[in-house]
Amino acid sequence: MSELPLISFKLYYEDLPEHLVSTFKAFKPEDQEKLRAMIKACEDKACLMLRAKQGKSIIFKLDQNYHLNTEKELIIFDLPAGKVLAPLTDELIELISKANGSTYIKAKLNGLVPSKRGVIVKTAKLQFFRADYDLRTAEELLKEHKPIDLLMLSLGYKPTKEAIAVTLPRLLTLFKYYDRNKIAGVHVVSFQQAGTGKSSTFEMLESLANAYYCEEIPTIAKLIGDARLGTYGIVKRADIIAIDEFDKIAGDFKDRFEAIFPILLTGMEQGIYRREVSSKKELSVKKAVSYCFMGNSNNKDLASYGLAEKLTAVQVLENILKASLKNANVPAFLDRLIYVEFLRESYQILRDINIDDNGLTLILQPAVARGVIKLLREQFLRWFKLGEVESRTERAVKVLSAIVKMLQIEELENDEGLIEKLVNGELTFWDCLVAKKANITESISSDKCHNTTKLKEQDKLTDVGFDVGDAFGIKRESIEDLLTEDKPKDENSSPSSNFSEQAENLATAEAKPAKNSATEDEAIEYVTVKIIDYCSPKLRTFMGVDGKVYHILEEGMSIVLPKLNAIPLVEAGVGVIVPEGMSKEELERELKGYTVDKPAEELISEVTDKPLSAEEMAKVKELRSRGYTVREIANQLNLPMVSVAKAVGVISQDFISCGNSKAKSIA
Repeated sequence: MSELPLISFKLYYEDLPEHLVSTFKAFKPEDQEKLRAMIKACEDKACLMLRAKQGKSIIFKLDQNYHLNTEKELIIFDLPAGKVLAPLTDELIELISKANGSTYIKAKLNGLVPSKRGVIVKTAKLQFFRADYDLRTAEELLKEHKPIDLLMLSLGYKPTKEAIAVTLPRLLTLFKYYDRNKIAGVHVVSFQQAGTGKSSTFEMLESLANAYYCEEIPTIAKLIGDARLGTYGIVKRADIIAIDEFDKIAGDFKDRFEAIFPILLTGMEQGIYRREVSSKKELSVKKAVSYCFMGNSNNKDLASYGLAEKLTAVQVLENILKASLKNANVPAFLDRLIYVEFLRESYQILRDINIDDNGLTLILQPAVARGVIKLLREQFLRWFKLGEVESRTERAVKVLSAIVKMLQIEELENDEGLIEKLVNGELTFWDCLVAKKANITESISSDKCHNTTKLKEQDKLTDVGFDVGDAFGIKRESIEDLLTEDKPKDENSSPSSNFSEQAENLATAEAKPAKNSATEDEAIEYVTVKIIDYCSPKLRTFMGVDGKVYHILEEGMSIVLPKLNAIPLVEAGVGVIVPEGMSKEELERELKGYTVDKPAEELISEVTDKPLSAEEMAKVKELRSRGYTVREIANQLNLPMVSVAKAVGVISQDFISCGNSKAKSIA
């Protein structure tokens, strides 16, 4: 069994979130100091003003915190400390549109804008960073370890029965599934004692699984957005929304929850969120999001709703909602839930934190943890089929049974009667798992599994980097560069770096790999790409994730490069990945499947004459948003590949007019 890639680090600043330290690999004191300064400036007005005057940089996550001013051609990022203004370019719009919930921005500030409405700063240089996925290592680990164990280690916990029992309700929200013709999230309500790791779990999942943790029930504007400002809320960017303080819906947050309740009902069931003013549709978002509503089970106000009586958790929650909300469709809300619990056990998850010999928390390397979560999510979405259901209980039983089977939780697998009691709120995961009081799962209990990856002084901070598909037109930086103070800029240089010019300059020097550790080098997967199209100049020279500069010289050539760099080339129709061991003759036969013997204009005309239906278009876009290739979408939906390519925007006017006599299908 291979060694688990666990790391540990020391937190030198109490106010610096651990998940950001691990994400940016800021393990040294000086790196944490720089990261802290750049993050703190986003929250503190005085710090933001100071860094703007000094011409220094800040780092913030790209959530829903921006709006566009097309009249003045500006993009405005709204941060707690103030606003950041940047010139709005076509290139920037493209990068913003491709960003996901794991995107971070480094903004080089260059002055203040006089204002009576708070702090407003300017920037002429934005750099985008996106979290990496080590899918190869994740896949190997999933062959050797139980998924639930790897998820617990990703959060920094030992996979004991107790730790799993209190954390599992939150982990359920990682998954989504097909409910007839739409994708639905997994929704749970979990009331537990303080100290069970509710907030810390979702703070880690923020960087690992695109979760968003709300310390209290959000307003409508925070949830959906504000059309007056052109900003979207958290549903637009997050895959999981964790809402704390749910035990206070009968008190402090009663009015707020009552306001968002009908919006939540539609969003949880159909993935559609709307704000309407005077019968006008003001803002609309279509997104499948999983919800975890959390509260303190020790809240004395809950006793009056039957918690002390022999009622199920679902019945207690029904009493709370009916007493708190007027004329609300409470049964509909309950129907959308997979699991409800009121856990009164006094348990502190601190006892099961995974620590090394120095007393530091051990976690699975973030890139590997993200890979594990991504693979599990995709596998569940493809594998699980809900089918026809007649009740909330039947649906919840099917979904919960499938998840525990996917996670390989033996105590719950293949016991539909037990699952039904969990769904009805008669039992909790604690009741089912902790009764046996087993120690750490046998598969990872050996001492060697707790060997950590030693952090060396020369290790680079490269956990977050570019997907090359988003890197065109901007300077590619490693996280080490991100944490390095900005160097004085050449007066003759342009405010925004040109990626092609930079690559051309680099080409004159010997291409050398980045100084990554051996472990990081081994994590880069290389593939051979056969170039089938030479019509896209911006793809001809680029920097790989391994630090090398690659050149596409001519159509028909083969080139070996990192898989992360190969994928954008394939999706742009420039090349195809050659499977290992494929002969030249086999490749030529395969390429015939990528080629249509008609002029591109005629082919596009045919597609236009036979457009996809609205339902087909919706399915195509949904699969595309989850990372499916054009070929996979076409095969799954039984549609022409070129129709799919046109629908997702891969076939463009540039493609048509590239001068190539044949239109290539895109895998």
